[in-house]
Amino acid sequence: MLERSSFTLPLQVLAPLAMEDGSTYLALLNPTGGVLGGDQLTSEIVLEPLAHGCLTTPSATRVYRTDKLPAKQDTVIRVGEGAILEYFPDHLIPHPGAALHQSLRLEMAAGSRVLLWEAMACGRVARNERWEFREIVSSVEVLIGDKPAWLSRTKIDPAVLAPQRLGIAETYAYSGSLAILADGFTRWPQLIAEINRKLAAFPGVNGGVSKLAGDGCLVRLLANSAICLNGICTSLWAVGRALVLDLPAFESRKY
Repeated sequence: MLERSSFTLPLQVLAPLAMEDGSTYLALLNPTGGVLGGDQLTSEIVLEPLAHGCLTTPSATRVYRTDKLPAKQDTVIRVGEGAILEYFPDHLIPHPGAALHQSLRLEMAAGSRVLLWEAMACGRVARNERWEFREIVSSVEVLIGDKPAWLSRTKIDPAVLAPQRLGIAETYAYSGSLAILADGFTRWPQLIAEINRKLAAFPGVNGGVSKLAGDGCLVRLLANSAICLNGICTSLWAVGRALVLDLPAFESRKY
């Protein structure tokens, strides 16, 4: 149940849906159609103890050209004791000349569990615009209790280092990361083996999974198309739900 929400345009929180599995399904929307240079977007999300929330976006987020200031997008999420968060926003689509600086800080209490997805396209692929954006700077910080569980810093500047080079993105047009974090969970070998099996069998996708030092694992992947990206996301999400949350696959309701 959503107890309280507030927003200021250009961000908007849509009406929540109560799902059969007990979770609250919530869509976060930017009704302006995209993110512009100079935008400073801040989101704060709090899950109280034992709450279960699934957060997503209605569609991909477009980041438009800027001649001066980058767009900024900062998110802080706090997950209470024994709570569950499933955070699956659609991917970013940076337009030519776009610049985005984004950060995510996730604070998890004891016994909480989180499935966290982020992804991006190399540009407007249908228009053959690949790696023509100015820069994407991204940081992720995850704490379980007061201990770091996952720290990630990424800067993509195509003018300095071509992402399509051998050993980087090569010919792939989409990239994604899935972090599964679960305080007290013990079946990591089984989860990792199942994720690897799904990755190996899924066409148009190249990726791998590794155990984090703490209670978590991280999947990194590349995909040929948005269909492949969304398909593998749905497949791995179902694996995480089954083994970590003991729940059936989630039926996404975007339309």
